[in-house]
Amino acid sequence: MLLILFLRSISKFMGINADFLFSFSTRAQLVNLNRALKFAHPVAAVHPTAYSTLYSCFAHLGGDGMLLALIIVVLIIGKNQHLKRLLTWSFIPTFFNFSEPVMVGFPIMYMPIYLIPFIMSPLVTTVIAYPFLKYNIVPAPVYPVPNGTPGLLKAFIATGGNIPTLLLALLCLVVSCFIYLPFVKAEMRLINLEHAKIRSSFKR
Repeated sequence: MLLILFLRSISKFMGINADFLFSFSTRAQLVNLNRALKFAHPVAAVHPTAYSTLYSCFAHLGGDGMLLALIIVVLIIGKNQHLKRLLTWSFIPTFFNFSEPVMVGFPIMYMPIYLIPFIMSPLVTTVIAYPFLKYNIVPAPVYPVPNGTPGLLKAFIATGGNIPTLLLALLCLVVSCFIYLPFVKAEMRLINLEHAKIRSSFKR
């Protein structure tokens, strides 16, 4: 699963929409749903750590690369008004898991400084969520959720309104924010240096 997430993130970072390769509607997903309906509770999932439960609910908040975390970090610590304005407008589609405005407008694609957090965030959050689902600490998200559902609420809705699962999704988002934080700070420093060079050239 981690290899699939790695390949998916690399493809997205390069602008290749490979959803048809990496979006799985597996037999495990159907088995989980049937068992949850039979016992009227998602904790009865046969395959609690299936791709459909882990990735879409805990490693896809704001689209590939956990981009909702990037927007939050930039809006909190960023001082560049142009970027903050851009991400303010991009917040709503990203909140609903449509990451294209950030991928192209920020941009994320082909920006070396964001390659590491873009790949790392889904991997780390998947590893965090795995034991919680594996050992039934929280119920597995097994109910189908339509596209366009806010990423942060997917796990909550897919478990029939389970609060601990929502808190786990929030934990994954917070961890992703800390992963993006040093890279956002580094880019802000680079932007400030570029602006300082431009100002100094005008003064001459």
